[in-house]
Amino acid sequence: MAVHFEDLHLQFEDLRLRFEDLRIQLDGIKQQLQAAGFNSLARFENSSLTRTSGSQLSTLRKAQNKHVNGFPHTLGHLDPLSSGNVNALLTAYGLPTEGPVAERRRRLKKLIGVTAAGI
Repeated sequence: MAVHFEDLHLQFEDLRLRFEDLRIQLDGIKQQLQAAGFNSLARFENSSLTRTSGSQLSTLRKAQNKHVNGFPHTLGHLDPLSSGNVNALLTAYGLPTEGPVAERRRRLKKLIGVTAAGI
């Protein structure tokens, strides 16, 4: 009889651990969805900016729903970004960093939602 209860206890513990894993996965999905919603709104706002260098950019978040250090504050801060800063931002958002710096800046602008009119 004692062995049977021990088996039940082990099965219960296994289920508890699986539920904890599911909770962690669901928390991650929730963060990703929150970041996606936030970023959609930011891209929409950024798409309406004009070429004015003082136009304030809406920041994007990473998939973990966290801000990225070094995000440019204004449209005018995009073009002077160094190659290293462009790469750091692209890497933070999971985008490739190959190609000339002008191409990488365009990739970053597209990510941010800056349209051709703003570029």
